Amino acid sequence: MFEENIKIDVTPPSSFNLVNPEDYVVMINESIKNGAPPMIINDLIYRYMTASNKADNVDSSLFNLVVDSDRLISERAESIVLGLSRGTVQPWEMVLHQSGMYIAYRLLNTVNGFLELPYEEKINQMQKFAKTLVQEPEFVLPAPQL
Repeated sequence: MFEENIKIDVTPPSSFNLVNPEDYVVMINESIKNGAPPMIINDLIYRYMTASNKADNVDSSLFNLVVDSDRLISERAESIVLGLSRGTVQPWEMVLHQSGMYIAYRLLNTVNGFLELPYEEKINQMQKFAKTLVQEPEFVLPAPQL
């Protein structure tokens, strides 16, 4: 059936595009300095955690929860500040945007069975906690990362 001899040339790669954790730290710093949207920075942080074996199922589910809870996740800081001044962005949304991972871990450590709650309830808990933070007397709106 295959009696012909076919010569195949295989060219080995001359370089590899492997990114190590240190590379991600550089990319995170550059992204922050250059004003990248928080979603890009958060994605790089997640990739860093994965590359350095610091991510597990809980970390990934909390990261995804933050992404799904924050409607401002892909907005640039300038747009958020403008939204705050116009009233189209509420202060609690800015808190959730700036402190999403903190809020997620806080709920994980204070709400019994948090991970077992229905997904929509977890999102509601995230937003409710951000609203609670805004109500505290010593609350100061976090400065956006411009």
